Amino acid sequence: MTRTILFLTFFLCTVSFLCTISLFAAETVKTIPAFVLGPPGRNDGQAIRELANQPEQWEKVRRYAGNLLYADHVLHRQNPDDAALTELLGKFREMNLPLQLEVGAVKPWGKTGAEAFEKQKPMWERFLRCGALIDGIVLDEPFVCCMFHIKDQLEGVDPMEYAATETAEFIALVRRDYCFEESEESTVVAERSGRSCMACPAGTLWQME
Repeated sequence: MTRTILFLTFFLCTVSFLCTISLFAAETVKTIPAFVLGPPGRNDGQAIRELANQPEQWEKVRRYAGNLLYADHVLHRQNPDDAALTELLGKFREMNLPLQLEVGAVKPWGKTGAEAFEKQKPMWERFLRCGALIDGIVLDEPFVCCMFHIKDQLEGVDPMEYAATETAEFIALVRRDYCFEESEESTVVAERSGRSCMACPAGTLWQME
């Protein structure tokens, strides 16, 4: 009798566990998060152009792609013609695939947040003029830069503290000049009150590596 009870208990627990796993798996399938697609920037942007010009080749992947990650200076350098850049960005807008720009908050060419901001801002303004849909930025390793690339130039200042301070300054300047709209769906970039506006889905305003 005892064995029967133990067996039934074990059986019911196993069934309950399997049902729970099944429900969890089903729920997971329904809520697969969108991922960021980062095509390589080599070969003069061949990869990003192929994505733009051959959408039928990656239709299934595109269903789960939430953003297109690309370095701002690479996008700028590879597309010197505004008309060609507008065409490229327009194709991704048609796919509802907004950009996440990889930018520098602290770099050897921009050792302070303010300097890095001012040097990159003209590129961002150009992207916006060409119709870019931008919903986030990724800060390219400010701590690594301070620890390994400009440490000797910091005159005794702690590199980690310096990185945090200048990154905060960079973020403050971006927020000063750009208004971010937090919404569940990305919207087309617009001009409001003389300030360029980037559209951002909730929770993706800032990312740091």
